[in-house]
Amino acid sequence: MRAAAAGGALAALLLAACAPGPAHPPVFLESETGYLAPADLARLAQAVPPPPAPGSATDRADKA
Repeated sequence: MRAAAAGGALAALLLAACAPGPAHPPVFLESETGYLAPADLARLAQAVPPPPAPGSATDRADKA
């Protein structure tokens, strides 16, 4: 009788350890807000050269 009670207690303990806990917030939510401030994004956008004109030699070389 004691062995059955001990086995039942052990089974309950093991099942309780596998019980789901509270859900964690998804990690990707942090990335949706962005990593850089809007002023930093504007500075980066100004630093990027404009795209080549359509049909120019540079444009054709980029597509090759």
